[in-house]
Amino acid sequence: MFHLFQEADCAGDDGKSESVTASVITSPGTSLSGQTTLEYMLDSRSTNIFKWLEWIVMGELELIFCEKDLTRSNTKLQPISVKTLKKYMFKLVEAVEKKVSVKVSTAPSYALVFDGWSENSTHFIGLFVVHPGKEYAADPEIHLLAFAPLLDETNFTAENHVNFIKSTLEWYSLSLELLFCLIGDNCSTNKATADLLGVPLLGCRSHRFNLAVEAYISEFLAAELELIGKLMSKLSTLKQSGRLRLMTPLRPVKRNVTRWTGVPDMFQCFERLLPNIDEADSEIMDLVPTPAQKRNIRARKQTLEDFKSVTTALQHHDMTMKESDVLFRSIIDSYPEFAFNHYLGHDADIIHSKDLETAVIKIQANKESTLSIHEKRAVEQLLLPAASHAESGETAVDEDAQLSFADRALK
Repeated sequence: MFHLFQEADCAGDDGKSESVTASVITSPGTSLSGQTTLEYMLDSRSTNIFKWLEWIVMGELELIFCEKDLTRSNTKLQPISVKTLKKYMFKLVEAVEKKVSVKVSTAPSYALVFDGWSENSTHFIGLFVVHPGKEYAADPEIHLLAFAPLLDETNFTAENHVNFIKSTLEWYSLSLELLFCLIGDNCSTNKATADLLGVPLLGCRSHRFNLAVEAYISEFLAAELELIGKLMSKLSTLKQSGRLRLMTPLRPVKRNVTRWTGVPDMFQCFERLLPNIDEADSEIMDLVPTPAQKRNIRARKQTLEDFKSVTTALQHHDMTMKESDVLFRSIIDSYPEFAFNHYLGHDADIIHSKDLETAVIKIQANKESTLSIHEKRAVEQLLLPAASHAESGETAVDEDAQLSFADRALK
């Protein structure tokens, strides 16, 4: 049996308020939406602070929102200052961090999920921890550990990522020895990060599929994509937009260069806008695909829709590796004209830890008996303790005891 991971510089208030956040976090039955529960378990002042925190954080509002006259005149909550709000935000973070630390440190092992995101010239790393729940058959638990820039923002090397991960684990007092694997994109930096930490990398299946589709589009629709992309940019200028507005309320759609899923949307927009394009405008007509290119776009329309359905399915929260493998094999079999196997096959070069990925797929397919020796070693840290077998009414079996002397000697 296996378990699988699918300093505010403000003045202090009265002494009673120091434990407000901890009470909200640790009291049984509390919830972000449980108004009756909160009012029953906490005094009015504590409830007021919590509701302000919930409103600001969950509503993604600026902190000064709580001090605006319009806000205060339209709420029954007692007024609160930004200074006090920040004070209890820090206390809330501290309480949550302690709770996460305790929960993860008692788990037999954990995985780290991480990804990068850039905004306004700042690159952030999101780091999540995933570990088994109290009942191994239950869904795994996931917690956000950090969302912050790298410690050294002058480079984005694997060493820098390792330092970020280690410092985060140290902050939560989590043992690196219990780290089972990393989960992230299949890029070279992430692979090198896993190597430096001495753990396998479970590559993101959506990322692999995205790379495969990008390669497919580059081979079969590159010229059409370039032409229509330029056409949409031209139609988005002020003069052309004004002319187009006289003919139709439709607006040009530009492709999001970071996501291939915008390609079919842009092609569809082109087909709808085409009857409204001024054929006397040579600058525009030079960017319209040829009849052969239009036929190619129409011929591959259903293919792109198929790809889009797979992309959507891969993003479902309950998608397993076994199910994603079924989708990958379906794509490989359905579109033999392209070498999807180079990206989606079990032996694809992009995979960092092939034994681990294959082992997880086999386990989820209830094919544990087919695991090779290397695959067993890759997942041995996921073996349930013997006590868990007993609690579930199962008997732990010593595999070696079932083998003959010769088989044990040759193993």
